[in-house]
Amino acid sequence: MAVDRTLVAGAGLVGQSKRQNWIEHFQKGLSTSMAQAAKQQALSKAKKAQANARTAGYIESLNSNVDISSLTSSQQRAVTNYLAKQKNVYANAASQIGKIDPDDPAYMRLRDEMNGVQMSFTTLASSLDQFKKDKQSYLNDFDNSMLSNGNSTGAFVEASKIYTDEGELAIDNFGNINFWDNDSENYKKYSEIQKPFLKDFPAADKILQMNEGVYNSGKSLTGARRNMIRQKLNTLISSGGRDTLLSLASDDFIIEGGLGIQDPTLFDKNNEALLKEAVLNGYMNVLEDSAAQGAIDNAPKYSGSGRGAGGRKTLPEEMPAVQDAFEFSNVYSTNVEPGLREDKTLLLVNELNAIDPTKKGNYISRGTLYDMYLRDFESGDDYELDDTAEARADFVSKYGDSQVYLFNEKDPVSTSPVMINTDDPRQLYEFYLKNSNLTSRAQNYHIGQYDTYLNGTRKQKENNKTESSSDGGAYDNL
Repeated sequence: MAVDRTLVAGAGLVGQSKRQNWIEHFQKGLSTSMAQAAKQQALSKAKKAQANARTAGYIESLNSNVDISSLTSSQQRAVTNYLAKQKNVYANAASQIGKIDPDDPAYMRLRDEMNGVQMSFTTLASSLDQFKKDKQSYLNDFDNSMLSNGNSTGAFVEASKIYTDEGELAIDNFGNINFWDNDSENYKKYSEIQKPFLKDFPAADKILQMNEGVYNSGKSLTGARRNMIRQKLNTLISSGGRDTLLSLASDDFIIEGGLGIQDPTLFDKNNEALLKEAVLNGYMNVLEDSAAQGAIDNAPKYSGSGRGAGGRKTLPEEMPAVQDAFEFSNVYSTNVEPGLREDKTLLLVNELNAIDPTKKGNYISRGTLYDMYLRDFESGDDYELDDTAEARADFVSKYGDSQVYLFNEKDPVSTSPVMINTDDPRQLYEFYLKNSNLTSRAQNYHIGQYDTYLNGTRKQKENNKTESSSDGGAYDNL
């Protein structure tokens, strides 16, 4: 937008007229006092002339040619109207300042007013340039799925409005662009609007490198090494600030769908320490699982070729059974309500019976054996016993108090209890392997390697640490 130079020219003519009057007055200098006064006035006039020259330079360099081509028509009108208004303010101040003495208090006010207009134009140009850059970046990042899921809903909603030509723009007296905020029903400075942040790929890449490192080490994550990894992970999470924390908590870097943190209160700013602890524990679980799997996958093969001593298979041949044992222990160690205990046990014994069909005997649940007891399977009669406290006590005295029993079809009375806590993953792991088709030597070897393979990554819940609880299937309490 071109500057109206006639405004400056008018101010210059006023200055020239005053300068001519001052020369005439000086030439008349009839007395020392008048000459001294003239000298002081000359200094003042020189300052004014310097200010006028500065004003002309300001107008000449006034950057009101703001690029508004990428704005909507309503946004362009807001900018154009603002520039026109501020131009008039500047012109009026320039017209007045040339008519008053620099020592007049109004001179400083007018000079500040003119400087304010200049500053507002600079601020506006910078603000609009930043807005257009942010808009382009936002649309590119959105299209490339770079925006973090850790952003608040409000940040996504606000950005989607102002960056898709729906934002109602206004400009304050200082040249700052503002957008209408429906929540507060007022305009909000663009600089104060929360911009969506990106997924923290650098932090995620470092965690992936840590994950690869613990896997390739071929060792479970324990002791001082585990503490070192945890501290390193803690430092990584803390170094990026809240955006990094939210990104690692919400974006699917290592685990598809993210860490799956369900409690929304953890994302409140007041609960940042709790969220950090949840994120730290979540990634530590991932690293521990990777280390345990690496210990299994990278375990050395046995020496020699083919079958080992006692018909041992090679380690790679044995590992499928070991992995099945881990899976079995993980699935069936889940604690259940008393009313579901029998259902869980039925599934468990069916799985055990399918491991090696060639083994003698058959596992049955306590509820199944108790039903057989009530039908008096010992004598072979069809007499049905009543489910009484006395019957339960007699059952326990004869067959013991267990969740699982080894039933012998040829000699039912010899059915024996299997003393195992079905909520303990380690016991289930060992039980599975002892029913596999591995040799006894191989079974004992892999049972001894449980901590090395797993190292607690299949952590029990606190309510799983109790001994076998009562059955709610055929009877509630024995």
